[in-house]
Amino acid sequence: MSYATAKELYSKIGGNYEKMIGIFKTDDMVKEFAKMFLDDNSAIELDQAMKNEDYAAAFEAAHKLKGVTLNIALDDLGAQATEVVERLRNQKDIEGAKIEYPKLQEMYKKVIDAIKELN
Repeated sequence: MSYATAKELYSKIGGNYEKMIGIFKTDDMVKEFAKMFLDDNSAIELDQAMKNEDYAAAFEAAHKLKGVTLNIALDDLGAQATEVVERLRNQKDIEGAKIEYPKLQEMYKKVIDAIKELN
């Protein structure tokens, strides 16, 4: 599916379009910022850290991903990133993070795939 507007995209991926349009004023600007998310490496860093069982680095990467997603109003993805961040904070719930992380990966893939379909 191809998305003609950022509003369609944000509706599909659980984002807050109204927040973004309030900040950037035009759909084209919202699209531009959504596409910039494709260049963010925090999810790659998080994946590598989780594979290496480097939970301090995983926390940092998850925290960065949380910030980026919430800054561009990808609310559902940001909420899932928050779940992972809080479980990794001070390495207090590593097993919980391992359970929540695949959910984050799935949501991230859905968002990335959808953004790639943005015209």
